[in-house]
Amino acid sequence: MKTFLARLTYNLSYKATALLLGSMLWYFVQGEEIVEVNKKIAVNIVVDPGLVVKGSKVRYLEATIKGPRVLQSYYISQSIEAQLMIPKGRMGAQEFRIEKHMIEGWNPKLDIVIHDPIVSIFIDQKISRSITLKAMTQGLPGSGMTVEKIELKPNSVMVTGPKSEIDKTPEISTLPLDVSGLKASQSMESGLILDSAKGLTASPERVTAQIQLGESRVNRQFISIPLSLEGASKSTAYSPKFVSIVLQGTKKSIEAVERKEIQAFVDASELPPGSHHRRIQVKIPVDTTLIETMPSEALVEIHQNTRR
Repeated sequence: MKTFLARLTYNLSYKATALLLGSMLWYFVQGEEIVEVNKKIAVNIVVDPGLVVKGSKVRYLEATIKGPRVLQSYYISQSIEAQLMIPKGRMGAQEFRIEKHMIEGWNPKLDIVIHDPIVSIFIDQKISRSITLKAMTQGLPGSGMTVEKIELKPNSVMVTGPKSEIDKTPEISTLPLDVSGLKASQSMESGLILDSAKGLTASPERVTAQIQLGESRVNRQFISIPLSLEGASKSTAYSPKFVSIVLQGTKKSIEAVERKEIQAFVDASELPPGSHHRRIQVKIPVDTTLIETMPSEALVEIHQNTRR
């Protein structure tokens, strides 16, 4: 046992030095080994103030890095970013080739192959404009209720982005407001439906919707309502003599309407002799809404002879 230990510890310092040198040589050989690594490059697109890129300002490209393993260790653990500085005066559809000199802090001892290095972008004027909001709903209120009105606060937002996109955006909708089962008026917040992929942003990003509920409304048709002529000072003839009227209201209010409360007439005052098409007017009870008059016009014939 003592002999074995003596042999093991004999020239121990020389053995340790040899082991260290061997390890360093192995590490050096491994570090100098040429390897290939696939990575993504994030291309940051930079334009002058007052301009904007349609779509994302960051594009990703596939690339292969080739070189000594020891030099690649930094890029393997870190993201690779390239800066694409758009020259002044470039507008509209443009194409640019991404090269390694655009990569920040790139080690020239490493080779890189950027697959499909062409980046296609559209550069547009950046503007801001106030755009009206439109409320969208989903679902149905509780039984016997209906959405009468939705008030948005604010009722418009300031939208910033490419001029070509804003020019074709007449209004912006809210995310669907869920009114399912509501029994009473309610206030709720909502985001906006805005295509950020087109470079559009809104301020503010959320709005308040005041949802006003009321009783459900129904339609009721009244046929053969007499049509009268008002304001005629000359001998006249007119047709039709009867019209059909459609009113709308709550179930209670519409069921309470009597035919005698509906008056249809044509105003023929100050009409010269001849044939005239005149709009039929209707007086209706309170708490009801006129939906339709059939027909909507009457033919009035004014003759030369006055009435005696």
